[in-house]
Amino acid sequence: MSIVWTCLAGTSSIALGATQGSIALAAFGAIGLLDAAGSCSLVIHFRSALHHQSISHRLERVSLGIVTIGMAVVGIATLAGSGLRLVAGTGGHSTLLGVILASASVVILSFLATRKRTIAQRIPSD
Repeated sequence: MSIVWTCLAGTSSIALGATQGSIALAAFGAIGLLDAAGSCSLVIHFRSALHHQSISHRLERVSLGIVTIGMAVVGIATLAGSGLRLVAGTGGHSTLLGVILASASVVILSFLATRKRTIAQRIPSD
C-alpha cells in the first residue's frame, strides 16, 4: 500500500510540478518515486533472503547505490533549477493542488507508518 501511494503521489507531483512550473513539486515527486524504488528493492531483498535463508550484501549495495545516485541527481537538478530561477529573478509559487497533495501525503503516510510499526513489532528480529 505504501509503495502504491508513493508512486501515485510522486507521479502526480511531478505532473503538477511540470504543468505548474514548480521545481519543489517536481522534486517532491522525484524523491517519492526514489523512495518507492528503494521500498521495492527492499521487498526484493527480503524475499530473496527468505528464499535463500541469507541476506544478500550485493542486493543491499545495489539498492543503496540506486537510491543514493537518484537522490544526488534530484538534489543537483533542484539546485540548478532553483539557481537559474534565482539568477533570472523569478520566484516560486504555491498551487492549491500541490498543497492538497502534500497534505494528503502527510495524513496517508502517517497512517501507513503507524501500520508498519505495528506489523514490525510482531516480527521477531535478532
